[in-house]
Order: sequence, then structure tokens, then C-alpha cells
Amino acid sequence: MRLRLPFKSVAALLIISGAAAIPAAAQQTAVPAQATEAAQAAQQAKAVMEAEKAKTSGSNRDKTESVAPVKTVVATAGSGAPPTPAQIHQWIEDLTSQRYRKRQSAKKRLIAAGEIVRPAVKKALNGLTTPEMRHEMRAVIYALNNQRLLSGKLITLELKHVSPETAFDKVARTAGITFSEWPPNLFQQQAGRQVTLHAHNEPLLRVLWSLARQTNISPLQFNYNNMSNVLAAPGGLNVHNPVDFDGSFLTTIDQIDYHKMVSFNNSRPQITHQLMVSMIMAADPTLRVMNVNNMVVMTVAKDNLGHSLLVPNAGGQAFYYGGYWNANSGVFNLSGNLNAVPHMGKTLALLKGKITVTVGIGTKSLVFSHLHKAQKHDIGGIRIKIGNFMLLNQNQYQIQVSFGPARSVAGNVLAPNQQAIVNSLENSSCYTLEDKTGHKLSGNMAGGGGGPTQFQYNFGFFNNNGMIGKPTRLIVTVVTGQKTLHVPFTFKNVPLP
Repeated sequence: MRLRLPFKSVAALLIISGAAAIPAAAQQTAVPAQATEAAQAAQQAKAVMEAEKAKTSGSNRDKTESVAPVKTVVATAGSGAPPTPAQIHQWIEDLTSQRYRKRQSAKKRLIAAGEIVRPAVKKALNGLTTPEMRHEMRAVIYALNNQRLLSGKLITLELKHVSPETAFDKVARTAGITFSEWPPNLFQQQAGRQVTLHAHNEPLLRVLWSLARQTNISPLQFNYNNMSNVLAAPGGLNVHNPVDFDGSFLTTIDQIDYHKMVSFNNSRPQITHQLMVSMIMAADPTLRVMNVNNMVVMTVAKDNLGHSLLVPNAGGQAFYYGGYWNANSGVFNLSGNLNAVPHMGKTLALLKGKITVTVGIGTKSLVFSHLHKAQKHDIGGIRIKIGNFMLLNQNQYQIQVSFGPARSVAGNVLAPNQQAIVNSLENSSCYTLEDKTGHKLSGNMAGGGGGPTQFQYNFGFFNNNGMIGKPTRLIVTVVTGQKTLHVPFTFKNVPLP
């Protein structure tokens, strides 16, 4: 038995969902044929966007143990207004208090206030302060930097009755990203449709979700035919699936399957009943995801009758297993088991857990010209060499890249910053081939490996349909730091098979 939730794919490639994935009634709502219906759809999308924001605004959680909750709208305790300069000054002064609780309270208030306190804190940090005060202020700035990272790209945009093409173009320009549409005539197929958007400091993923609700166009992170600046995604995100937003991340449940299995390991056959839940997590297209831990921790799984559906184990938690992560996409597909208990309810009343991801912080672009000559470049103690650039066939280029520490390292163990650089160099999305007019091709892994400190890979570039002219340079975008985040998810009232 299988419960397939109506679903199609979503990413930084714009692709329209297929009719087979969305019921006709849903299509009639999502794709209005007249201006009146378009206005109604826009109003509904706005309401949904505001409702989803309200759902998560009070439950934004720490992504790491040391990171304060992400908040896009900040208010001081007891008021609906941002803190005054006098309040900010007082909180900074309180960082010098002899009382530990007072210092910690001031630090928490500064962090909760968000970006508005950054100038005052930086100014105070450069003034006459005690070592302890400087330590606390650096902790505040560190937390603010994490908040900025974790909240995702924030969009402020007002659009009223514009075409889908105009809407996506405006969002892309505001976010500083590029969308490539497939098929090429996608927006011609949307002729006559209009959308409305009211976004004030909204996370980019939530804005894209709102547009998808109105247009049925999914911003799918997929590297299709190596179109430049397009993130890749093997799956997708459909507007009809259960969804949970958390800053830079969006998690959905794709489908739930019921399995009855017979095991012959013992003298008597053992029959077990299981639920397999498929989930997809997408990252903000502006966020560079380095890695996703394929062990997802689920802490709560209950049906509507109160039964726990967690798979029993020593830790009292269930772990997802398997799945795959597309390095170019920031989209991770997971599949794992829950218990199908006797007399199970009709809905998954509550599912909670977290996904551990590693993201890059800070980047630097290296440019290699004269592609037919062997070259090297040192960055952060890592030496990068390129060579053997060749045209394999009419539509495919290949280049060899090797990298490792510029000097020997003790115990064959890389320093954290060196490991971050190596991790990014193993990710094909950091390689871009460019012609003299600026047209680009993204890289794909073509083979290689190594370790523990020396690596060599071949990267291919598919020039389908002559998308670029003669390549003139290779751009390597290196991540200079990395951070581990814990992305929480919560789903309620999901139908069970």
C-alpha cells in the first residue's frame, strides 16, 4: 500500500509541475484562467504565506548549541517596537556588570534584538573596554553573524498583478541569483497569468514557495544541461506537500509507504510491519551546502491515537538511513522506517527531528587562464593544480584538478580551514568554465579520489547545444570556512496509509 502525496519538483531551475502530479481541481485553483481568479489566488497565497510565517516565527530554533534563534522581526520584551539607542547602550554597559546573570541577560537581549545593535556593538568593541567585555561583545557579533547566515536571504518586494516571468526576475535580482527556465518557452506557456507578492524581510524559500502557490511554477534546484548559476536537485518540492520552513531550509514529506515483510532468519518466519517515510530538504539557493549527514534524528513520531511510531532502540530515537545528496543542489533525499503498530491511527499527528548539515562560510574565487598550460595556486595552506585540459568530443570538455597541503602536515591531519577548502574542492559546483563573453558551464564529477590529504579529480563540462564558445578560463570558488548546523523539522497531521 502506498500513499503518494501530490508532488512535483521545486529548485533554481524553473519547471512547471506535470498534470499527473497535481489533481485537476488543484490545478484549476493554482493556475487561474481569468484575472478575477488570479486575484483570488494571489490573496490565498498571501494568506498562506502569512499563516506559514506565523506558524514558524514563534518556533525558530537554534541550529547549533551556541547559535541564538533566528528572528526576522525583533521586538523588545513588553513592547512591539525595536530597542531604542538608550536601551542598546544600557545593555552594552551591562556587559561590564560584576553579576554574571546580568551580563548574560544583556548579551541575550543584544542577540535577540538582531542587526539593529550591530553598529553600536562594533563601535563599543573598538573603544576602551575590558578583556571580559570584549569577549562578550565578540560573542554577540558571532551570534549575529550566525543569525544572518541561518535566516537565509531576506527579500523585501511588492508586486501587484505582474506576469510570472516578471515576478521571478524581480526575485532573482533581489536575491542576487540567476534562474534558468526549462523548457525555454516556460513563460510563454504562462501567458495571461498574473501574480501578486507582498514580502517584507521574508526568507527567499518562503517567497519562492508563495510564487509557486500562485503559478504552479516550481523553483527547482536542478542543474539542467549545465545551465549557468543553476543549482541541481534530483527531486523536488511541491506546493501540495506537507512543508516546514526554518530560515535557510525547507523540508517536506514526499510520500509514506506501508510495508509488510517476512524474515526467515529464525526457525519460525518473523512478520514485521513498517512505514517508510520519504523526505526532501532544500537549502536556500544562496547558501553553499558542503555536506549533509545521512543520519537524521527523529525524536517524536506519534499517530492521532497517541501511539509512538518510533523504531525502538537504545537511545529512544529513530534514525533515518540511506538517501543521497546532490553536491550541486543543496537538496537531500531521505528514506527511513517508522513502526506500523497494531490498530494504528489514520494520521501522523506529530513528527519532529533534525537534520545535520555543513555549510560553507566565506568564499574566494580563483581564476585560471591559459587552460592548456599546467598551473598552480596556493590558498589557505592548500595547493591547487590544474592540467590536462582537453576536448573529449564535440560537446564535452574535461580538466584534471589535484590539491593537497602546500607543506607537509603532522599526522596527515588537515587544519579545520584546510579541510573546509578541500571539502569545497571535492564539490563539482565550485568549478565553472567560462568563455570570453562570460557564458558559463558548471562542472560535473568525472572520476578520481585520494586521501587522506592528497586528492586528484577529473571534472567534465557538457557544452550542450553550444551554450558557450571557446573556453578561456576556469573559475574555482573555494570555501574558506565551514559550520555545522542542525536543521529542525516539525510536521503535523500527515495522512498515513
